[in-house]
Amino acid sequence: MEVVESIKRHLVELLNSHPGNSPCAPELGLLDFNDATIGVLDLELNIQQAIRQCIEQFEPRVKRVDVESLPNSGDPLQLRFQVHATVALGRDSALTTIDLLLNNKRYQCLN
Repeated sequence: MEVVESIKRHLVELLNSHPGNSPCAPELGLLDFNDATIGVLDLELNIQQAIRQCIEQFEPRVKRVDVESLPNSGDPLQLRFQVHATVALGRDSALTTIDLLLNNKRYQCLN
């Protein structure tokens, strides 16, 4: 689906942006979670919540966003998340799943 691919590209750009980098939307993007004082579980929960809020606020083509953390793939410097969202397709809508990888402070779409 072309719309879903467009949303995936936008989410990668959106999630790799940081607040203050866009003069017309200073709150656009995610905070940098590079804080060694946060435990891994708290870090994952904070990132999950931030991803969900960012998508809900800045991607109007999706509704009912749910973000879950996926098991670590063996690399402690990588975090994986799965986004479940309802995508508006004209008069219809469809549930889609987007797999995200946070690696070296950059988000990538895996599917």
